[in-house]
Amino acid sequence: MGHYSRLVEGVLSVQQRRDLPSKTFAIHNAKGEGKLPLNNPAHIHAAMGRINQVKGISSTQRATAAAKIARAARTHNINASGFKEKQVLPKQRKLRKK
Repeated sequence: MGHYSRLVEGVLSVQQRRDLPSKTFAIHNAKGEGKLPLNNPAHIHAAMGRINQVKGISSTQRATAAAKIARAARTHNINASGFKEKQVLPKQRKLRKK
């Protein structure tokens, strides 16, 4: 799959995003809005890179979302080895040191 194909695959219209089931998202914010959709490989890759950019969630919520992203990656045969350790756990370790 070429780079352009992945970009097109990763674009959701507002209506398509609204039509996704709640369980399709890695996490929901305080308003109940789904963040980080996991409906296809392009969105899973994006979620892996953006998990630490989601604001207003606890470290527990972030870890739960990371586990969900890792499961989705395995389902779509995406190599996510070390994802949780590299993306989520270092931030939690920094919080504990303070």
